Amino acid sequence: MVSMAKQGFVEWINRPDKRPVILAEFQQAFNGVDGDLRKRPEVIAELLLRADELRDALWDVCDKRLEENEAEHVAIVKDSFVDDHVQIIAAKIQALMQARRNQLPSAKIWFTGKVEHKMSYERLILYRVQ
Repeated sequence: MVSMAKQGFVEWINRPDKRPVILAEFQQAFNGVDGDLRKRPEVIAELLLRADELRDALWDVCDKRLEENEAEHVAIVKDSFVDDHVQIIAAKIQALMQARRNQLPSAKIWFTGKVEHKMSYERLILYRVQ
C-alpha cells in the first residue's frame, strides 16, 4: 500500500509538461542569432525581450500546473471516503460490543484504562462486579 502511494507520488511529480519544449525552442532561436549581430543594441533588446517571453511562458506552465494541483487537492478534501469508512468501522465495533454484552447479560464487566508513564500502550484492567 505504501509503495503504491510512493510510486503514485513519483509519477505525479514526473508528469510531462511543455517546459522542455519551450526551452528547446528558445535555445534554438537564441543560438540562431549571429555572434556579430549580438553586439548591436537592437539585437540585445530583442534577445532580452525573448528571455522575458521565455520567463512568462514558463510561469504560465507553472501556474497552470499549480491550478491543476489545487483543484486536485480540493477534490481530495471534499471526498468523504475516509470519513464514511471511519463511521462504518465505528458502527461495526459498536455492534460487536453490543453482541458481546448480550451474550453475557448476567455479568457486568467494567473496563478501566490506565496509561503507564514511559509506555506506549494502554493496559486494560477488568473488574467483575458481584
